[in-house]
Amino acid sequence: MSESNVLDEPPLQRTAETSQYWVWQVNRNCEFSFSSSASKSLLGLSPNEVIGRPYFSLLPNIGPIDFETAFRTAVDNGSSLENLVHKTQHADGTIRILDVSGAPVRRDDGAPDGFFGVSIDITAEASDARGLLDPKTLYTEAPVALCVVNREGRYTRVNGQFARTAGLAPESIIGLPLADLSPEAAQKFESNIQIFDLGGDVAEHELKWRGRFFRMSVEPVRNAEGDIVGGSIALVDVTNYDNTIRGLTNANRRFQLLAERDYLTTLFNRRQFEKIFRMELGSARRERQPVSLLIVDVDQFKRFNDHYGHAAGDRSLREVAKALVSACSRPRDSVCRYGGEEFAIVLPGTNHAGAQVVAERVRQAVFVLDLPHEASDLGRLSVSVGGSTLERVPKIGDLTTYRQTLLMSADAALYKAKQGGRNTVRVAEISPGGA
Repeated sequence: MSESNVLDEPPLQRTAETSQYWVWQVNRNCEFSFSSSASKSLLGLSPNEVIGRPYFSLLPNIGPIDFETAFRTAVDNGSSLENLVHKTQHADGTIRILDVSGAPVRRDDGAPDGFFGVSIDITAEASDARGLLDPKTLYTEAPVALCVVNREGRYTRVNGQFARTAGLAPESIIGLPLADLSPEAAQKFESNIQIFDLGGDVAEHELKWRGRFFRMSVEPVRNAEGDIVGGSIALVDVTNYDNTIRGLTNANRRFQLLAERDYLTTLFNRRQFEKIFRMELGSARRERQPVSLLIVDVDQFKRFNDHYGHAAGDRSLREVAKALVSACSRPRDSVCRYGGEEFAIVLPGTNHAGAQVVAERVRQAVFVLDLPHEASDLGRLSVSVGGSTLERVPKIGDLTTYRQTLLMSADAALYKAKQGGRNTVRVAEISPGGA
């Protein structure tokens, strides 16, 4: 049987080469069978230098071992990857940090036959000093003992305060049953999960552990489809405090809010965008409704920063964010900061014509702000908008594939809008095979 190649199918073939992201495919042996031309800027290698080489021979994993394990497992088992961080090396020796997502390629009989992926260079974002506000840092350094436990009752994540309270190294706790450290907490957790499954809410618990008294609060952890896959536990030590001090037991909820929002604009951040986007794709499939995506980019923003300074640049991004929200009137429309001067807008239940209307409304909302931009050809701040619409999400196929299709198509449309003179709108309509 010949090797499967998802890039033989429209519309991926048409959009792969126009995307700024690196699109690639490997076979069952993790050897590259396709590479878009973006490999040149990302890795310093042309597609011909990439094809035929093993993934980890070309991109050595110099970060945690977890990435290589997760990648090989996904290829072997035919599962998807979303926003996995891969620390590797450019051909010139510099370190690159990639955001990797992808989906399995399957034979006609459904067996896994390789892997199709998209890699985004997030090196600059990862090294930005503002990364101190990253949710991972907030979680790790929180002064409250926090942990995540899966449905099997085993720890999958703990922060520093939890490890110190347990008197163990964080890595030694991962994988242990909750009951090993606290049988009482395990019983309460199991009861809470059953209540969450029935759609109920749970109250805080009092817990005695290692000679101290805690307030224990549990919140459900859900996957992209909304299924409960575990629980997030916050333990607040109230041994030396009056038990009426309950505010701290909301640490989980406050952390969740911080984890979902961009610190500068207060819009949904990149990670929350990915979650919303996948959930809306799933809803569109179930309800047989269209779904549209807009990518908005502030025109000549580097010139703006160079001319007015980064503080003014931050202020302008906040104004742009408000304008985008005002242009999206429906409750389920989600405006997100995608990164830098780019924004993403998810429009559920919106067809191609509707997406064009919203895109134009977005462009006008920013233009009428009349923010001076002397370094721009237009003399004031403007945005270009690229969009894509999937009129129907096929019942078959992995949602990650359609996510990549919409993203790459919107990105290609944005490129055309920029080439068309900026302060313009382009929205593509796509129909993947099987729709």
